[in-house]
Amino acid sequence: MRTLLIAAACLCVVTLSRGFAQDAQSASNAATAAAVQVNNDSYDFLSVNRILMWLANNGASSHNPITNGSGLHWPGESGVGIVFQDGLIWGGTVEGLIYIGGSTYRQGLQAGNIAPDGWPADPNDPRHRIYHLRNMGRAAFSRLDSAQQARMRSDFMEWPDSIGAPFVDVDANGLYEPDFDAWLDDEDASDHPFFAGEEIMWFVSNDLDYSRTTRLYGSAPLGVELHTFAWA
Repeated sequence: MRTLLIAAACLCVVTLSRGFAQDAQSASNAATAAAVQVNNDSYDFLSVNRILMWLANNGASSHNPITNGSGLHWPGESGVGIVFQDGLIWGGTVEGLIYIGGSTYRQGLQAGNIAPDGWPADPNDPRHRIYHLRNMGRAAFSRLDSAQQARMRSDFMEWPDSIGAPFVDVDANGLYEPDFDAWLDDEDASDHPFFAGEEIMWFVSNDLDYSRTTRLYGSAPLGVELHTFAWA
């Protein structure tokens, strides 16, 4: 089952892993194994068009991990926090058992997608990082420092279309074939990530860490894969 959820700044696609939804015991067993992994929690923020908003691939949203304070500011440059922390919550029953997941003041997600066999991908894989890009031309790119340029080039070229990241297929051949330098000169010259706004972030998470879901609301994992696409 696939459900599309839209929030003010984020486009989130939720996919239920069919095997886990059908078999509660399998969900518990797989998640227990996944819980021993060291997880790749990472945080980043949007900061353009007068908004500043923090997001994390563990489900945390609108919370600043540095100050442990408000992570959604409007206007962004004002330093005035309007949200301390928020998150997406879901719940349901499978074979009479109640499942609840998501994120509030505790996080029930880890980095990475759910593989076709129903097991969680390695959360430490750099492929499951937060991808962060701005829509700009060569002149604006040249004004970035070397670290910013390197990250933007890497996130553009390694954009994870194979696990659901949306992109513009300029030549309509069904493949993501990016040419970063060509795109800097002309956005129509190369395949590129889909820019819903001037600045975008994309990442994928799942709830198959048993220790996280039980700490959140005492529930076993449901088998949810969450795609987060944020823009401003």
